[in-house]
Amino acid sequence: MFGPGRHDEPFPIEAALDLRALLRLLYVVTPRSDVLRRRRLAKMGEDISIAIELAGRPQRVGLAAAWNRAEHVCRELAEVIDETTATQLVEAAVARVKKISR
Repeated sequence: MFGPGRHDEPFPIEAALDLRALLRLLYVVTPRSDVLRRRRLAKMGEDISIAIELAGRPQRVGLAAAWNRAEHVCRELAEVIDETTATQLVEAAVARVKKISR
C-alpha cells in the first residue's frame, strides 16, 4: 500500500480513508487519561487528512507530499498499535455498529 519509492503511482485514496477511520477508532478506544497517545493519534489523523487533500491536487509535488505524509503516518501507527489495541478496536467497532443499528 504505502511504501518508499512509489510516488509515481496513483495515491490510494480509499486506503488512506480507511487509515483515517482506523485512527479515529484508535482515538476512541484510547483512555482520555492517555493524553500523549491521544494527541499523537490526533496528529496522525490530521496528517493523513492533509495527505488525502494533497493527493487531489494536480501538481506532482502534491502527490509526492501526499505519499510522504501517508508513509510517515504508517510508520507512526506501527509504533502505536499492539495486540491489545487490535482487540480493543474490534470491540469498539462492534459496539458502534450495534449502537447504529438500534
